[in-house]
Amino acid sequence: MLRAAYLPRERPAIVESHEPRAYDIAVTTNAQKVLHEALTLSPPDRAQVAAELLASLDERESEIEAAWAAEIERRAIEARANPDDDEDWRTVLDDIQRDVLSR
Repeated sequence: MLRAAYLPRERPAIVESHEPRAYDIAVTTNAQKVLHEALTLSPPDRAQVAAELLASLDERESEIEAAWAAEIERRAIEARANPDDDEDWRTVLDDIQRDVLSR
């Protein structure tokens, strides 16, 4: 089984583990039970269940998209309100790289 090991301010590293956790087994078992039951449904009912499951995944994406849209709008308003308060993107990138590399 592969697991992500999270370290502060770093990308997750994949760590090999051959011992499943009880949580992993329970989720897999529960998912298998739900799948087994769903497969006994009629095709229209299975389609409805599949659509609802897919829609539940999209809800999170639409929340993220809305948050980004609000952030873009906020930044645009700020930029219009302070047109002389700008900095070349290359300067900002250099600052970020210097900050990240100094960690």
